[in-house]
Formats: sequence, C-alpha cells, structure tokens
Amino acid sequence: MVSRQLGEYENCCPETNFTRIHDKYIINLSFIKEYIKGSGGDVVLENGKELPVASRRKEEFLARFEKWIKRKA
Repeated sequence: MVSRQLGEYENCCPETNFTRIHDKYIINLSFIKEYIKGSGGDVVLENGKELPVASRRKEEFLARFEKWIKRKA
C-alpha cells in the first residue's frame, strides 16, 4: 500500500525502462512477455499477470515498447 499518487512514481521512474499503461499500472518493460492486441490491448508479464492497456495510452506504450526492443537488440 502506498500513500502517494501513481503519477509521482511515474515521474521518478526512468522512462527508458518503465511506462504507464493504465491509470492503475506502471510496468517495467523488461518483464513483458507478450502483448495481446485489442482496443487498448493487454500486456502479459513474465510472472503470468495479465494487465490491461488503456486505449488512450496504447499509442504511447507501443512507441516506447518498440523503442525499448530496438535498444535491446
């Protein structure tokens, strides 16, 4: 449990590795196992958790994820 708004954590996390995919979720791009297409889509993490991507955050998420993948290659 935290006592700060998620936006405060979003601002302190390095955006090269972390991105906000939903009003409730900030994820580490290193732990994405799969992206499932849809309105916003869903992200499956390595631990098996499936999290929704908000449709309004989809474009930014996909751009960051693509940039992250190219950087890792």
